[in-house]
Amino acid sequence: MGNSPQALPVRDNGIEGFGVAYVGHVFVEAGVAFEFMVQPPSITGAPGQVVSRSYEDLDLLSAAMSARYHRVPPCPRAPFFTMDNAWVGDQGRAIEAYLRSLLALEPWPRTNALRRFLSIAVPPGPVNGPESVGPALLCRQRVPVSCIAIALSFADPLAVMHCCAKVCKTFHAASLDPRCWPRLHFRTHCAEKSIDSLCTLLLRACGGLEALTLDLIFQRENLGVALPAGLLLPRLRRLDLRLGDAESTSFACELLGCVESPVLRDVTLSAVFTPSLLQALCMTLIAAEGKVTQLSLVSSPCSRRPDGAQLDASTVLGIQEIVEAVPLVQSLAISIDESSRGSSRFMEGFLPPFVEIPGQQPLLANLMALGSLQSLQFDFLSDDVIACLATMDERVFHVRSARFSGCKRRLEDPDEALVRLLSKMGPELQEFSFLVDQEFGMRAFSQGLLHQRLGGLPSVWSGHENLRSLELNWNAFDDEGIASIVEACPQLEVMLLDRAEYWTDAAVMHLVEGLPTLRRLRIRSSTMLSDRALDVLQQSTQQFRLLEIEPSYTMSTYMLDQLRSKLTRGSTNLPEIFPGSFTAMLLLGDVGPPGFEAQGQGQPCSELKVLKPEHEEEGSSLSIAGATPLSWLGRRESRLYIGR
Repeated sequence: MGNSPQALPVRDNGIEGFGVAYVGHVFVEAGVAFEFMVQPPSITGAPGQVVSRSYEDLDLLSAAMSARYHRVPPCPRAPFFTMDNAWVGDQGRAIEAYLRSLLALEPWPRTNALRRFLSIAVPPGPVNGPESVGPALLCRQRVPVSCIAIALSFADPLAVMHCCAKVCKTFHAASLDPRCWPRLHFRTHCAEKSIDSLCTLLLRACGGLEALTLDLIFQRENLGVALPAGLLLPRLRRLDLRLGDAESTSFACELLGCVESPVLRDVTLSAVFTPSLLQALCMTLIAAEGKVTQLSLVSSPCSRRPDGAQLDASTVLGIQEIVEAVPLVQSLAISIDESSRGSSRFMEGFLPPFVEIPGQQPLLANLMALGSLQSLQFDFLSDDVIACLATMDERVFHVRSARFSGCKRRLEDPDEALVRLLSKMGPELQEFSFLVDQEFGMRAFSQGLLHQRLGGLPSVWSGHENLRSLELNWNAFDDEGIASIVEACPQLEVMLLDRAEYWTDAAVMHLVEGLPTLRRLRIRSSTMLSDRALDVLQQSTQQFRLLEIEPSYTMSTYMLDQLRSKLTRGSTNLPEIFPGSFTAMLLLGDVGPPGFEAQGQGQPCSELKVLKPEHEEEGSSLSIAGATPLSWLGRRESRLYIGR
């Protein structure tokens, strides 16, 4: 029956077990403490140890062993009268005999109470075999729960929770150990329903959490969340917060107060910027001792009221304080969400005493004081920002990658802004991008309008011999302008220019002949480009990996087919993304599926992309941007990614 006492196990005399011997006693304030020498079996190679135990410890051991076996030798009891040394010595030897009788039942202690009394952590099982199999004993030892948790951290999270946790109690404990969850990615569009579960996970895994990503949106307004006591993130290395409304922003402010990690290195914040949120982030960065190397601040639209990113002076001051808290940052992005492209955005200018001239915005100019900065993305260019660069020295911005963008409404002369930015870039510049976003409401009126013509600007491009990538979408260069770029930047590998209305066939010849390392090229439509330009490209197809061409009216379909055939080297069955003659067609090349090679060549093909006309692409992007709320409210499920 279930309540019947267990039979006494019979000891195998051929198994060497643990030994115990009484070595002495000492009188303490609470009574007397007996000292015993616990000797492990010789096969383990472990030394013996002395343990000190009281009558209270002995009573706990006796109760546990009696409950398990029901027929064990009687245990010596503590006396109610004064004890002398001789009598206590007899008691110690009696306890030794009692312990030996227990070890006769369990030569290798398995009962938790007996292991705790003898201070044996988790002993291995005995080996019933010859001495030659002794080393196999190491494979049968139990390992700590923390080691199992570290091993489980490399497994699939769902497998850990659904399968491994059900193996045994040890695996269940390991699946809940903080070491099992070094990373946590939590995403939900209805945070009020799962915030309790999130807090439980954070509270359990906070001690060993190294990477945390939260993507939260609340459906109900005016909700508050209280974090549990004891939540602290001391080992966090990467933090990514994507907040879609004011309620999630309030939650993030509370959470940032729990981040006290001196090893924090990578921080990404995507939210509607508020002074309280920026202040909380600044305190977190200060706790990281200024050692953060990657910082990304993304101004995203609110899920309930999507609009442009308009940062007032107090918000910009908060961003300035954050930048001052990370003097060693190497990669910095102050950008907007992709869904906000085409919406109005700007940073409000400062008033004295922050600036000498009212209305100027010195944030970009202040970024040039960051000596460790290597990569910069700044999406809030405006005339107020550019004006603060006028008084600065030339070539003072020593970065390798610089990506700028702004709204046309805030940039009166984008060509002047390009010249001003390039004049401040140092010789280390390898990647440069300058994009001007046209507002959605103005795109219909700007179709077909010619932009200002730019000729040769040798003084602007000089000093940028190390430039590898150039991307411009507003500035329209003619043949002389292209020639000056080719002459000053001979190491260009990527050249993406979206304005080519002043190009002739000579511009394409300059690019092909003057840039031997060019791998990616974009050519927009121009009434002065003809089949001769396609013929020049056809003769140099071996150097390109990606060609993007918007056909001009003077280009024939025959030459396009010849160029396509030359790029693909006779390969067949190439997929068309959009059917039609002058729509986007992708010919898979070295960036395609692995193993795709040209027939008979053994080398990967190049890629040809025939672009749509510019106004059709803008209409497509407008339809996507018009669905901005769907990027937030269109989420219909909660996703949880935990683990490595």
